[in-house]
Amino acid sequence: MADNDVVKSVGRVFAVLEMFASHRSGMNATEVERLLDYPKSSTLALLKSMVALGYLSYDRMERSYFPTIRVAQLGHWIDETDARHDLYALVEDAAAATGETVTIASQNDLKMQFLTVVTGSNPLMLNFRPGMTGPLFQSNMGMVALAQKSDAEIRRLAERMNRRAGRHGEKVQDLASTMQKIEEIRQAGFGIGYGNYIDEVGVISWPLIASGRTNPLVLSIGGPVEAVRAAEQQIIRRMAVILRDHGYQAPVWRDRK
Repeated sequence: MADNDVVKSVGRVFAVLEMFASHRSGMNATEVERLLDYPKSSTLALLKSMVALGYLSYDRMERSYFPTIRVAQLGHWIDETDARHDLYALVEDAAAATGETVTIASQNDLKMQFLTVVTGSNPLMLNFRPGMTGPLFQSNMGMVALAQKSDAEIRRLAERMNRRAGRHGEKVQDLASTMQKIEEIRQAGFGIGYGNYIDEVGVISWPLIASGRTNPLVLSIGGPVEAVRAAEQQIIRRMAVILRDHGYQAPVWRDRK
């Protein structure tokens, strides 16, 4: 196919993805602009659009972009010879086992961004979809993502969050209390929250530990508070088995008091 048969914006999207596949590292806008020989304004607009759609994540501290798992999922159905590391199969198994809505999210700058959403047999009356964002410090999934970072990194993120509170609407009011909750998540290996992000919604979240990822993925089971609370221990037991079956770390079950 001749170059003039390719819509420019489409060609540029795939050029960006192929560039990351070749270099396998985060890159800033200047590097992308230089490697692909794109105009500065067009490069920034393209990268921001891919971030908004959930195909790139942006690390504001490093000023770098990196593909999210949504890129990998585009072709997961072509070769399913190793289902143990197939995230979509993991999410489907979790939804079937719990009956609740299952999501995979990742930190994207000062937000959490949904990358995968599968509705269980007990659907939430909420319109979650891939690409949507949620709070970092005020959601259970965000706290589980933060728990994978060092205390120093968390404090820096909290400081940036508070400096930008007027624009984002989220503020870390009590860092000491936040750090205590994060330590509890680290000790348990997962996080539980009721009404933290959305009223009347309970969520249990686990980090998906795998090498080579700049930002941890977080798998969450969400449903009405009373339903999740009633099935809490059962969900945790089932998910420990499912996570291990799919090749991910899972905490050893201990009865919660």
